[in-house]
Formats: sequence, structure tokens, C-alpha cells
Amino acid sequence: MQTDSVAERYAKALLGIASDQNEIEPFGKDIAAVAAPYASSAELRLVLSHPGIAIVQRKAVLNGLLAKLPINPMVANFFRLLIDRSRFGLLPQIVVAYRRLADERAGRVRGLVHSAVALSSLHLASLTKAMAGVVNREVILEEVVDESLIGGLRVEIEGRVYDGTVKGQLARIREKLMP
Repeated sequence: MQTDSVAERYAKALLGIASDQNEIEPFGKDIAAVAAPYASSAELRLVLSHPGIAIVQRKAVLNGLLAKLPINPMVANFFRLLIDRSRFGLLPQIVVAYRRLADERAGRVRGLVHSAVALSSLHLASLTKAMAGVVNREVILEEVVDESLIGGLRVEIEGRVYDGTVKGQLARIREKLMP
């Protein structure tokens, strides 16, 4: 998709600046700190992204938001550049691309763990360690509670699914019995 490649270019540029300053993780936190209110407020999305609103007005709103957050000045300038180029609407895709590129650089992957009940921090840490051994990289797992699974776990990492759920086992049995 066209917007994804544009977002990727902006993310790479920001990552390059962050790398030069040895600030990859803090820059990631800064863009996420601005992306959160942007994603949750329809009015903010409209004001910052609408080309019909003057750039001066959009920058005033952005500066008001940035004044409330402890953002690195380079990241603040990056947001102003997005306003100048009418690309602020790409912020959600830029955040995703930046995080992915930063993870690649750090040698880590992100994944999802689906379970019927919330996992304890001990179980999540143990699973994270086990999955790191499977993929031979650091793993960051995000937990999703899905009561329809009945029991067990389903882990998704790098497009692979490791399904140990009761629901998955029943589906496999059903496939064997009813071809």
C-alpha cells in the first residue's frame, strides 16, 4: 500500500536520527506518547490531519499537545514536519513501522499470546523465555484473553501460530474424524 511505504520512509528517517543520538527507545516512547491521544480523540485526528485546516492552526494545536508531554525536541520537530507535509494522518502507521524497525535492529520480535484466562506474570515470563528459545531472538509477548479458547494457549509470532488450546485440539480431532 502506498501510505505504508511512505510511513516506512518516515519511520526509517526518524530511526536514523534516533540511532545517531543513541535514543532509539526514548524516541519510540515519544512518538507513542503523541500517537495515543491522537488515536483516542476524533477531534484531534481531524484537526491535525485535515488539509482544510491551516498549517498554522494545526501547528498551534500540536504545540499545545507537545507542551503537555516531555518530548525530545528532535521528535517534536519530526511532528512539525509531518504537519508541514500534510502527513500527520500517517502517524499510526509510522509508529508501527518505527517499532518494527527498532525491534529488528535490537534483534527482538513481538507476538501475541491468547489464553482463556489472564496469565500470571510468572507464567508470561516463562512462556516468553520458552518462545525466545524457539525463535532464537528476544520475544515481547502481548497477552490477549479469549474465553472461547476454553483452555491452553495460542502464540502468534512472525506469522507462525503455535496452538495448544483446547479449542484448537478439538478442531484438529474434528478434522481427523470428519475428513
